[in-house]
Amino acid sequence: IYELMPEILKRDNRVLGVILSGTDYRPDANKIVNRHPVTAPLKKMIDKCKFIMELYGYETLFLATEDLEYFEIMENEFGERCLSIDQKRVYHDYCTGYKSCADLLKLENGKEFGRKYLAIIQSLVNCKALISNIHNNTTWMAEMLNDSRYEYFEVVAP
Repeated sequence: IYELMPEILKRDNRVLGVILSGTDYRPDANKIVNRHPVTAPLKKMIDKCKFIMELYGYETLFLATEDLEYFEIMENEFGERCLSIDQKRVYHDYCTGYKSCADLLKLENGKEFGRKYLAIIQSLVNCKALISNIHNNTTWMAEMLNDSRYEYFEVVAP
């Protein structure tokens, strides 16, 4: 999994880890399935990234998301300072009906998906700080494997 990780996270951890759950955790999807978990809005997460990066002097962030629209917005906002692992990302207009993230991703190679997911987790563990828009399994695993050594950690409230 290390060959999939951004080089900077193998040698320097002055990077902000950012988890953005979207796809089937978007507000439109939650309304359809009457799901309770609500994520922090994307604008709030962008503002939080900028604040934490300035406060702690981070030059880059590592983004973990399967949501194509969130990814493109973050990449446009942060440019080359936004690192990630190449993976399949998707978008679905939930006004047309509900689809789970798994259905949207249509995984063809579970082993390859698993390797990338583990590389994403390890990259988040190697970051100096971590913020997430929801306390999900990715957040929990990164926090646990980091042994709560993050300089800054927050699950941003909606």
